[in-house]
Amino acid sequence: MNVYWFIARKTSKFNDSKFAGFIVRIATISVALSVMVMIIATSLVNGFQSAIKDKVFAFWSHIQVRPFELTYNLSERPIYAYPDFYKNKLFDKVKHVQWSASKGALIQSTNSFEGVLLRGVGPDYMQERFLPFITKGKFVSVADTTIQPLLLSEVMASRLMVDVGDDVVISFMDYPIRMKKLKVCGLYSSGLEEYDQKIAFANLSLIQQMNRWGADSVGMFELILDSKNLYPPRWKTYAWVLFGRMLGPQASEYLSEEPVDVVANEVFSKVKDPGLDVLSIKDLEPGIFDWLYLQNMNEIIILLIMFCVIIVNLSTSLLILIVDRSNMIAVLKTLGTSNRNVRKIFLSQAAIILVKGIALGNVLGLGLCLVQDTFKIIKLYRDWETDRKSTRLNSSH
Repeated sequence: MNVYWFIARKTSKFNDSKFAGFIVRIATISVALSVMVMIIATSLVNGFQSAIKDKVFAFWSHIQVRPFELTYNLSERPIYAYPDFYKNKLFDKVKHVQWSASKGALIQSTNSFEGVLLRGVGPDYMQERFLPFITKGKFVSVADTTIQPLLLSEVMASRLMVDVGDDVVISFMDYPIRMKKLKVCGLYSSGLEEYDQKIAFANLSLIQQMNRWGADSVGMFELILDSKNLYPPRWKTYAWVLFGRMLGPQASEYLSEEPVDVVANEVFSKVKDPGLDVLSIKDLEPGIFDWLYLQNMNEIIILLIMFCVIIVNLSTSLLILIVDRSNMIAVLKTLGTSNRNVRKIFLSQAAIILVKGIALGNVLGLGLCLVQDTFKIIKLYRDWETDRKSTRLNSSH
């Protein structure tokens, strides 16, 4: 039998001291609340980052293979859509490959007009990644050849004062100007205003026709990776935020590198065409990913504050326990107990408080996260704003 652990357990109930028992309960509750806040903060930051990244991935995929250009413009150069690219066994970490093209255009309705970046999607486009953003109608249908469908954001539809089923005219700023009538097949809302205000979707065949390309010419290959190749381990993120600038360049680069960058470098080394460039989503949207990295600092600050709260509360409760048990300490010293063994008793009591607090905090934190994930009790402001815009759009029609 561990005598000192036995003494700690028997004396941790404090039936004979209401004040010490009250202090221990306060310490246990503070540890539980700190652990609960840590779990909720980590879940909130991770969930927020994943949600934003998934929205960006739905628009642009994870890696793009496109013609090499020194400057970005709205008129893409064509590349040959050779079928062997799909069957290339070198890209073992790539889950799916699809074709697409983009072109700047002007959308005109009866009441207004809007500039837009038109994204042309083909039959191999993974629509299921974008379906959660569809608020009305449906995604662009490649099978329907009777009409030219157009998917607009709710923001664009509100400015153009159009709805699903309405016709719009889209103009391409070529020489001469080329125009085409399209029918709005659906509306979407991603919550990313930068994309909602400028991106619309149409058939890839329309972009090919307006660019005078053949059916075997596309603007880019889009590579979609498995989920395990998208997010770095949390320990690397924490180490980079805390110690990245104090380490050498190689260690710093290793900690800051994301799996999608590693795959992009592998794809680049295996693409033999010198006219093709390989860009990861971080290369295309560096501002968004740098902003998401800043959220890691907020998470770490919250975790450090909660750790300090736990340490202060445990230290305070230990001091109170020592003062409250001064008579017991005197008896133990009289019996020949060493200072080290006396410390073991109080450290064991602190461990009991810590274990109870951590267990209770995990139950509360994970339980609240599970309830929120299941029932969506707390909604973000973006959800309310989207509902308000949708209601206003429907009432105007």
